[in-house]
Amino acid sequence: MKATAIQVAISEILEPQLGVTEQVLAVHRLTKLDGEFVPLDAHENSEAGKYFIYFGIEDEPYYFVIVVENRKEGFACSTSYIEAAVRVYLCITSLTLDPEMISQRIELTPTRSRMIGEPQHPKTPYLKAKEHRWYLEPQKDLPRSLEDKLKYLLDRLEPMQLTIAQLQGECGIFICICYKGYRSWMGGWHLDQQSIRRIAALNAEVDLDLYAYGENKLPI
Repeated sequence: MKATAIQVAISEILEPQLGVTEQVLAVHRLTKLDGEFVPLDAHENSEAGKYFIYFGIEDEPYYFVIVVENRKEGFACSTSYIEAAVRVYLCITSLTLDPEMISQRIELTPTRSRMIGEPQHPKTPYLKAKEHRWYLEPQKDLPRSLEDKLKYLLDRLEPMQLTIAQLQGECGIFICICYKGYRSWMGGWHLDQQSIRRIAALNAEVDLDLYAYGENKLPI
């Protein structure tokens, strides 16, 4: 069924029926693989029978999404939109605990880490890290909404919630969100009560970086 939904989405790109698709394709080019449109991701959201098909956009970090519904009369595109590229990750910083010690304390393996004295970025090797940093970003390369990625991360952290919170005093604990959207379509985001409580239970602060990309050409 997913394969059928993908083909319906590709048909919408080739012969747009939705006004938003026409507007987006008038100012953006979607990425191709071997000359064909290939989605970066395709998944069912919380709404049963709806498939969210993600396509890359050339030279831009955000995504074009086509929603395909499985109706009684067959599959059909119901809407399309641009969705921001979002990164959501846990960052733990410390002057006294190195990444290996942090891993031992919370019994988690980081997706990346950095020691004091290491370059902060390959492009600026002269800038050295002044603190140890431990990162967990389980969905780095997946196109998902901010809310979906945050829930996934908090689900992963819940069994170690108390242990992570007890690092407070020795470490800084941050839920980091990086949002890269299209300047003509900078969507909002929502934190529900459960997410707020779970972040608070980690003794974590929230760090949010917003970036707007693309030319302001989309009349929406």
